[in-house]
Amino acid sequence: MSLFALPIMFVVRLFSSSARVFSVVLVLLVACAGVVVYGEVVERGPVHAIVGKAEEHELAYYLVQSLLVSAVAVVWLLIVLVVDLGLDRHWRVRKGAMPTVIDTLLRCVELARDEKKFMAPDVRRELVSRTHEVAVVLKHGLWRSMPVRNPLASAEFRRRCIHAGQSIEVLCVHLVLPTETTHREYLTQMVQLTDTVLSGRYGELPDHPERAAYVTRSKLATAGRITVELAVSLAPLAVYLLLRHLKLIPSAAEVPVLTLCVAWLATYGLNALGRRHPGNSQFPNVLGVFGSTK
Repeated sequence: MSLFALPIMFVVRLFSSSARVFSVVLVLLVACAGVVVYGEVVERGPVHAIVGKAEEHELAYYLVQSLLVSAVAVVWLLIVLVVDLGLDRHWRVRKGAMPTVIDTLLRCVELARDEKKFMAPDVRRELVSRTHEVAVVLKHGLWRSMPVRNPLASAEFRRRCIHAGQSIEVLCVHLVLPTETTHREYLTQMVQLTDTVLSGRYGELPDHPERAAYVTRSKLATAGRITVELAVSLAPLAVYLLLRHLKLIPSAAEVPVLTLCVAWLATYGLNALGRRHPGNSQFPNVLGVFGSTK
C-alpha cells in the first residue's frame, strides 16, 4: 500500500461519523496534491528542488513525492481536527453550558462517592480532568446562559462565575495533593455546587480564599510553558532565516530546508496542543502512522 493512501485510511477511521469534516479534508488534500503536481510540471516544485529531474532519479523522485503528499495530507488532517474539536468545545462550553456543567458535576459526585476508590490515582486523575472542565464552563459559559441587560448586574454575574471557576480549579490542586479531609471536602463542595447550579442560586457560587494566589501562580507557570514551547517550535525557522541572511544556505537547498522547518513548526505546535488537551486530542493516534510518539 502506498504512503499516499495511509492518511485517507486514518481520515475515514477518525471521521467516519463526521461527513462535514471528512469532505473538508478531502478538498484540502486534493488541492495540496494538485499544487505539488503543478509545481513538478513547471519544474519548480519542492520535489524537483530536493531530488532533481524525474527522468534522472525516477525512484527517488516518486518516493519523495509520495512522502511529501502524505505529510501534507496528515498536516491538513490535524489542522482540521483541531478546528473541529475547537468548535465542539466552543458549543459545549458556551452554547450548552448548563447541561455540560450539570452532567460533569454529577459524574464527579459519582466518581467521588467511594472513599477507597477516590484515593486511587486513576480515579483522581479523571476527577482532575472533569473538575477542570467544570471550572472552564463556569468561567466561560455559565454567565452566558442567562443574558442580563443591566451592565452592572451582567458584570457582577460574570465576575462571580469567573471566581467560582477559579475556586473549583483550586480543588484540582487538592486532588493531586490530598490530605485526610480532601475526600469529604471535595464531595461536599461538588454536591453544594450542583445544588447551586440546579437551583439557580448563583449568589452562593464558591469563592475560595486562596483563589487569587493560585491564579497568579498558574498564570506565571502557563506563561513560562508557552514561552518555552514557542522558542522550541520557532528555533529551526529562526536558524534558517539567520543562515539565509548570511547566505550560508545554497539556493538549491532553500526550499527543502524551509519545508522541514515549517513541518517541524506544525508538528511540534500540534503536539503541544495535544498535550494541553489530552482528553480531546487525536494527534498521537494520527502520528502513530509513522511510529510511536512515546
